[in-house]
Amino acid sequence: MGSEKKPSTVAPANVEVKVALEEELAKDAKSASKIIEEAQPKGHLAVFVCSDEFEIACGCAICYSVFVICLQTDGVDAPFFIQFSESLVTAFFLLEWILRVAAFGRKWFKGFQTLLDTFIVWCPGVMVVWIMQPLDIEEDMSDLFKFFRIARMLRFVQLVRTFKHVAAFEDLWKLVRGLVSSGGTLLSAMSLIVFNLYVFAIFCCELIGFQEFSAEASDAAKEAQQRFKGISQSMLTLTRFMHGDDSQGIMDDLVEELPYIWIFLWLFTALSSFVLLNLVTAVIVQQAMDM
Repeated sequence: MGSEKKPSTVAPANVEVKVALEEELAKDAKSASKIIEEAQPKGHLAVFVCSDEFEIACGCAICYSVFVICLQTDGVDAPFFIQFSESLVTAFFLLEWILRVAAFGRKWFKGFQTLLDTFIVWCPGVMVVWIMQPLDIEEDMSDLFKFFRIARMLRFVQLVRTFKHVAAFEDLWKLVRGLVSSGGTLLSAMSLIVFNLYVFAIFCCELIGFQEFSAEASDAAKEAQQRFKGISQSMLTLTRFMHGDDSQGIMDDLVEELPYIWIFLWLFTALSSFVLLNLVTAVIVQQAMDM
């Protein structure tokens, strides 16, 4: 007797898996299209706000604002021109803020940069130029005015956004983008440099600062030794050796009493200036090229 074949359950299982995969792919496609649709500017106002022409106009206004702040800092005697320019710039940035809020709504306030824009427009801008200055309370709150004047300079950082919208500034945009992206590398490099200075400063205190010079030592040698009497003083002096800031004279004065100290100082210069700083530069350049 022939054996009866049992119905196979493999084929239906494969069909179910295939259907499930197709459903997942469809969901992913819908999610991706939704994200892309949300990222696109909607409406004529949003398209205008996101246009290159609008960003370039904002960049020009920022440059003019910085120019007016420079006139104030230098104490140029042109009160009417400066006051008119401040009101004009404040009106322009307030209009820019209103247009961006009208185009993107509440979601525009999600980023830190947009919150910074809001602060600069309303505090150093509207509150100072259109409220506090007309009330003539600048002398009573001079420290607050100085803070707001410095805060307005933060808008100059936003000029970086204009670089990517102008073809002539393409190389400059790459440099700025590389600099911004290397923030973590710069922080790590600064920590390494400070640690290097601290370690060598301890040796400097022992090898130079705490040594007893002879009675016939020159005043220049004693003055050079005073630069290594403490950790902080030694670190500041070693910074001059790191950058070659007129450090040869200090070493010549020390050699009069410490003939072999030049070996130690040259070792520090070679390690910090020729190796460490160049290595940091190479890492930052490599990051900029990889972007």
